[in-house]
Amino acid sequence: QDHVYVFIDWNQDFVFNKKDERYDLGTIYGNIGTVSRTITIPSDARFGATRMRVVIEYNDPDDGFGDGACDTDHLTEWGETEDYTVIVDNTASIKDVAFSNFNLFPNPTKGTFQVQFDTSISSDIQIQLFDITGRFVGQKIYKNNSTYFSEKIEFNQLSSGMYLVKIKNGTKQTTRKLMVE
Repeated sequence: QDHVYVFIDWNQDFVFNKKDERYDLGTIYGNIGTVSRTITIPSDARFGATRMRVVIEYNDPDDGFGDGACDTDHLTEWGETEDYTVIVDNTASIKDVAFSNFNLFPNPTKGTFQVQFDTSISSDIQIQLFDITGRFVGQKIYKNNSTYFSEKIEFNQLSSGMYLVKIKNGTKQTTRKLMVE
């Protein structure tokens, strides 16, 4: 019998808060078991790569199990702890558009490229890079003080291959393919 907790560091402060970053998935009885739970992302969660820790600890009939994410709050030390990275993003609430006068060049590139387009909103410009499997590679954020955005973007030490560049401006976004040589 194993007890399962999931911790997600929503505020990315490297501390798993037991009050609002811990999710109790219950105890599994028997040799093989599966548990699941729907977790709603809090509205104040920080965007980007976020640590998720899954703790499965033996539920001792005499002592029970611990209540935390680290060794100091485990009772038995019989179990497993695994860390994962989840990407918190607000993509579903953003309209995918083709920005006016959009240009991304050179493509293919060695890792440095230019992004240009007309902006309609004075909010920050976010440039996110993902590899072809969807793994988050990096992000750049630029202040937008004009109606035209033009920046030289550089992501260092990229392997050759296909990438996806996601450009966000307020409630609008577009995703384009980028080939790195």
